[in-house]
Amino acid sequence: MYLRLSLIALFLSTAAALMGQAPLHGQWKAPCGTAPGKSEWLKNYQRAPQAYPQRSDSTLYVPLTIHIVGTDNGAGYFRVASLKEAFCKLNGSYSEANIQFFIKGDIRYHNNSAWYSHDSVLEGADMMFASNVDSTLNIYFVSDPAGNCGYNLPYAGIAMSKGCSGPNDNTWAHEFGHALRLPHPFLGWEGGISYDGSIPPAFDEPAPALVTYDYTFFQDTLIEDTLIIDTAFVELVDGSNCAIAADGFCDTPPDYLAQRWFCNGDGLSSV
Repeated sequence: MYLRLSLIALFLSTAAALMGQAPLHGQWKAPCGTAPGKSEWLKNYQRAPQAYPQRSDSTLYVPLTIHIVGTDNGAGYFRVASLKEAFCKLNGSYSEANIQFFIKGDIRYHNNSAWYSHDSVLEGADMMFASNVDSTLNIYFVSDPAGNCGYNLPYAGIAMSKGCSGPNDNTWAHEFGHALRLPHPFLGWEGGISYDGSIPPAFDEPAPALVTYDYTFFQDTLIEDTLIIDTAFVELVDGSNCAIAADGFCDTPPDYLAQRWFCNGDGLSSV
């Protein structure tokens, strides 16, 4: 766990630099809309971790710009009281890593129904490129972020569903993990085998050794005209390939459940 927490801090300067880019040309929510995959930074780190010095134990403070999106007529804003509760939850989640976030400047309000409920991450990218504040991590609270509880675009920002941003929700902290270049611990077995769904998952069969996934819109820069396919090893039950499979860390066991479920107070699930 300490290795993972140290990595989070190392990713911050890179993540902050990627938040300001040039404009883009041209019901039940899924828990996370961030595509599976490892950033090039993380791949390089895991090849040679000794090349990356660890930071000190002092607290690192990270500036955020908060954007609250409503409809065209200004309805549906995420309540500021709820924002404060979610913000306290976020800082509590990262306290062990000596990372604390602060809101820089005023909250920015946007009246735009198309942003408030958007159907694709590209529409979300348009929203972010039009409104981002440089040198901060930009967070957008909307009603429906492309059918998800939240997603992170490495080159733009984080979109959050206000319905998944309560004081007991962990979605915001989860998406910040992606912003800091951490993939899902269960990368490689997220309910599919082929990037295009042409090979359906068979959950009554052993997990595949290797899977492919579509990483097109989740690179460090936006590339619209090229399909980007990556591969990932599936982590074995005994953890023997944990250094190269899934997220490349060995602090969590393999996870073959491709849906959302609840854990008890000890962080365990009966599913």
